[in-house]
Amino acid sequence: MINKKSDFLTKREAKYLLQFANDAKKYFEDIKLSKPNINVEHELLELYKITDSLNSIATKNVIKLNLIKKE
Repeated sequence: MINKKSDFLTKREAKYLLQFANDAKKYFEDIKLSKPNINVEHELLELYKITDSLNSIATKNVIKLNLIKKE
């Protein structure tokens, strides 16, 4: 899991999260093919963004996460 003591994501953690995101992406793509009347485009677009980000993280050793602070 993500190290709770810092806001860093390691290469190993990124690869784990990338596998999870890829599995979710495949699930939504299967839904899109089997049930075309169900709209999953938004979820797929978000998963494509996530996997792109995680791919870039997984190729580096460590990257600082951009944490969004709610005001």
